[in-house]
Amino acid sequence: METIAEGETLMMTIGTLPGERLAGLSADLFHKLQAGAISIDELALFNRRKNPFTPEVVEERLLERIGTANLAGITSFTVAKKFVVDETVDGIKVGWLGDNFKKHFLPKVEKGEVTAETLAINNLSKNAKDPAIITNLGGEPKVEISLGQFWEFLKTADRSFWYVAYVRDDQRVLWAVNADWPGDKLHVEAFSLDSPDGWRRGNRFLSR
Repeated sequence: METIAEGETLMMTIGTLPGERLAGLSADLFHKLQAGAISIDELALFNRRKNPFTPEVVEERLLERIGTANLAGITSFTVAKKFVVDETVDGIKVGWLGDNFKKHFLPKVEKGEVTAETLAINNLSKNAKDPAIITNLGGEPKVEISLGQFWEFLKTADRSFWYVAYVRDDQRVLWAVNADWPGDKLHVEAFSLDSPDGWRRGNRFLSR
């Protein structure tokens, strides 16, 4: 044999190996070595019964779309008339409102901005903070909804989950508004997007 690059003598030798399959595998290995798809070091590890390849890491998706919600249009929405503690409105009994929500949202009146729309319901697959969640969902234009839309969604929502909607206050500041039912009454609070606390997996987020 003069050189492996000539290949002819090598292929003649392969042809004498027992079994067509073994011959084919040997030829395939030779071509992969020539093409650089497999290195000599990787082949040496394989011969020592060690895995020469780095396993491909499949990153878990941060959020998974699990459904949609069809919301009717609303001409206006007065927050203080809907989020009333210890009163039942539209089938929802509010039990508690957090200080941030009362300060930044209770005085709000939405006019001409609550349109009919289909929103996506996204399940958080692992713990994460708001900036990462917003980026994953496509940015602020994709996640921002009105409080009226959030209320319409909550009217028929599965009450065994925590829900988060990104809503702007009257100062155009975007907040993460959380709604959940610890019992039979709705609890609502608004959280700053730079809060050091993140959201737990299993929480559900609305987006376009």
